[in-house]
Order: sequence, then C-alpha cells, then structure tokens
Amino acid sequence: MRSMNKLLALLLVVGAGSMAQSQPIPLTNAGFEQPATGKISNDWTAIPGWNADSPPGDSGVDNATNHIPAGAFEGEYFGYSYYLDEPVWQTSNHTIAAGEFYNVSFQASDLWTNAASNGNMTVWLYYDDSGSRVMMDSVKLDGLTYQAGWTAGSLTIAADDYAGAIGNKLGVQFHGTDVGWNAIDDMQLSLVPEPATMTLLGLGGLTL
Repeated sequence: MRSMNKLLALLLVVGAGSMAQSQPIPLTNAGFEQPATGKISNDWTAIPGWNADSPPGDSGVDNATNHIPAGAFEGEYFGYSYYLDEPVWQTSNHTIAAGEFYNVSFQASDLWTNAASNGNMTVWLYYDDSGSRVMMDSVKLDGLTYQAGWTAGSLTIAADDYAGAIGNKLGVQFHGTDVGWNAIDDMQLSLVPEPATMTLLGLGGLTL
C-alpha cells in the first residue's frame, strides 16, 4: 500500500510537470534589434514596440561596444535609458486573468554612470487601465558595475494579488535612475506556473 501511495505521488508530480510549462507572452522588439539602423538616441517612436511619455534627451538603442566591451547580451543591439528621461514601456496583448502568474526577466548593464559601481535598472509589471499604466510590482538591480558585463533580473507576480488588474492588458516598463546611462537587453515576459507547483516538481527522494 505504501508503494502504491508513492507511485501515485510520483504520477502526480509527472502530471504536474506536463502542465507546468512557461508560456511566452510576446513583446514587440523585446531584444531591441529593430530597426537595426545604428544608434537612435532621441526618438522612441522610431523603435518598434517601445514607448515613452515624452521625447527622450538621450535614451534609445545602440550597438556600440566602447562602454560594454562584449556588446549586446544577445544579438547586436541593446536598449538604454538616461536617468533624466521618462521610463520606457510596452503593453502586451495578454489579458490578465485570475489565477495566473507572470514573470519578466531581463539583462542589465551599467552603460556609463558617475561612479564605479552605482548603475541600476528598474523593471515594472503594470496593467493598462483605460490608457493609464497602473504599476503592480517592480524589481531593481542596483550596484551595476561599469564595463562588468550583464546582470540578470527577474520578477514574478500573481494576478490575484491585484484585483484591479483582472481583465486588463499586461505591460512592462523600465528605467535606469542613477546619474548616467544604463542598458537593458533580452526582455522576456511569460505566463508561468504557480510557484508552489514548481516546488512540488523539485521534490526528490521518491522511491518505491
């Protein structure tokens, strides 16, 4: 009987694994590769997918390697944000539903700031409420070091924690706020399994 119970538990884990798959939520130009026409520093309307509430002074896309020796994390181009410019955002086509969990992941780098180790990048998840962006939660990578390459960031939230979000579109926003410029690349938005399910999948030691 004990062996049968362990077998059933193992089958439940395998069954959960078959359902617990992350599903990408498409973002336009998530890797900042478009339009691939060289550096764009003052016009987010020329960069597919991404928006700002006012024209930037010096934020956009670039493919230079003088400040990030290895270049973009993936592909040729990366996005970058100047601290005095507005945050940059994109609303996806995904409608937030009760019971869902969302993850945003990205790479960030200190493009150039006024000290050796004070670059940062903040990324938010928001919902669009009739044209207004309502922030749900954020993650901040702090202490990014100049010319030290890329650092991974990630944030997971539960739709049920934000009652007003249900039925509205999901979006992402980013901004570097320390004095200077910070870079971002490889933005990925996903529908993910409930964290408790992932804990279940991590259970070991099931022996018959």
